[in-house]
Amino acid sequence: MSAVLDRLRDLPVTYDVVIGDFGREAATRYLNVLAVEERSLLSKLLVAEGLPFFDEYRRIMFSHVGDVSFLKGPMIGHVWETRGHLTDEVLVAVSGHAVQPELVMAMVRVIRGETMSALTRGHQRVRATIVCNTLSDALEDAVRIVNEDLALTGGRVTAHGVVGSSVATLARHGMLDRTYAVIGTEPTRAQYGQLGMKVLSFTGQQQAVIDEAIVASIAGKPSVARAYLESLVASLRRDQPGLVVLEACTDLNVGVGLDSVRLMAEHMVHECYGSLA
Repeated sequence: MSAVLDRLRDLPVTYDVVIGDFGREAATRYLNVLAVEERSLLSKLLVAEGLPFFDEYRRIMFSHVGDVSFLKGPMIGHVWETRGHLTDEVLVAVSGHAVQPELVMAMVRVIRGETMSALTRGHQRVRATIVCNTLSDALEDAVRIVNEDLALTGGRVTAHGVVGSSVATLARHGMLDRTYAVIGTEPTRAQYGQLGMKVLSFTGQQQAVIDEAIVASIAGKPSVARAYLESLVASLRRDQPGLVVLEACTDLNVGVGLDSVRLMAEHMVHECYGSLA
């Protein structure tokens, strides 16, 4: 057996707790991209050894929790009660809606439960992620509480939000010296700026266009979302030709810029297998 295969065999399993439903298609797309990125890396290693790929070589295991009815239960109930139907008031950070403390505590319960289940099955390396740029900071808060709860068990979880993962990938590719148009919610843009990216500011009108595009994309109207954003991006690039556009809302997948879902998946694979590269 080669040294590479020895190291692959002995690589600890990484167990990911993936919180979805922000929105659902974004989470399932993330898991697909993650699987493809992982297979691509492993296939390159195995081809060099003259071996075919099998899923059993994978070292990333995961649970995907799509439980918006629990995570946003109070928000959903309130909007139903006051409006008689659901509106964009159930969305996080769109149109200035705040992240509710109840949502963070619901995330704590999900992460804690999935982590305890993983630990009982022998997994020791647990990562938590939520497929939502805006909730990257909230994920950090939730994981901190979970680790306080797990202190007596010896278990520990690490938080891997979309924002930090995307920045890590861009840094690894030497791309942090550029100016970015971060197409997402206002809190998301602030989080990218806090991690060292040079982020372009938007006017209230420009942010309103982005919010409309996000709502259209959630509603399953990508062509409408693309039309909103193509016009905005064209005007931004006229003023700054070297501007890099980042689609920093996981509901957006319209091809006007770099995809934060793909950047996150690339980071999560590298973070697991980096020692083999």
